[in-house]
Amino acid sequence: MATVGAVALAAGLAFGLGGREVAARIWEDWYNKSRAAAPKLAAGATEMSREIDKRTTGPSPNTPTLPRH
Repeated sequence: MATVGAVALAAGLAFGLGGREVAARIWEDWYNKSRAAAPKLAAGATEMSREIDKRTTGPSPNTPTLPRH
């Protein structure tokens, strides 16, 4: 039982330490993609916020309105 545990521990350490560089590259790629997407997300959020404001507050005071009959 101790031998099986030692082999499992050795395999886990080898896999964990060996995959460290691959995992770092994957995280770095995800990080760079998120940094590139951040301005697009911010612009979309600002545009959506403006649309919601238009719908909830009605026309702005400077917007001309047509007379009602």
